[in-house]
Amino acid sequence: MLTLGACIYLLVGLCLVVVGPVARSLSDQVSRIRGSDLANALTGREKVPDGKLLAFRLTLSIVFALLWPLILVSVLREKTKADTEQRAWKLRVESGIEFSRMGGAGAIHCSACGFEQDLVSFTHGYTDDGERCCDQSCQCLSCGKFIAVHGIGEPAHFTVTSCECGGELSRDHVLFCPKCRSRDLRYDMHFIT
Repeated sequence: MLTLGACIYLLVGLCLVVVGPVARSLSDQVSRIRGSDLANALTGREKVPDGKLLAFRLTLSIVFALLWPLILVSVLREKTKADTEQRAWKLRVESGIEFSRMGGAGAIHCSACGFEQDLVSFTHGYTDDGERCCDQSCQCLSCGKFIAVHGIGEPAHFTVTSCECGGELSRDHVLFCPKCRSRDLRYDMHFIT
């Protein structure tokens, strides 16, 4: 009876190693160790021999097959965390565009009313005196106007902190159309620095 229980225990462990989130996790770990040809070339790393990768994968598989109840909890927790982060990112993307996900300079377009404006989301460089500087846009939370600001130094100090209407400027919100207040906006980047 004990032998049958041990065989079932190992069989479940081996099945989990072959299919499901554990198999995916093992493949991800091997891929991280292998690295891409480009990454290896850029970093000067030698390619890990396939024999060593196979030995690594077999070792992990055997350890998992023996200790699967303990490791499975960790793998499932990691998968749940990744799924939650992915859902949160998807909801954030679906809610509209934000300056934090826009780079360079380009144009913003409203699909609802046709509003269009060129703006600098964020660019950086150096002044003629060698000081770091950046240009970025903010949006007035009251009137919706996009305002370009220039900053100098590290961290950058900006001279414009409020809109001419008296409203607060922000870069940390979902953007909306200044004309119709729709969040159905699109950003076309023209260049990035």
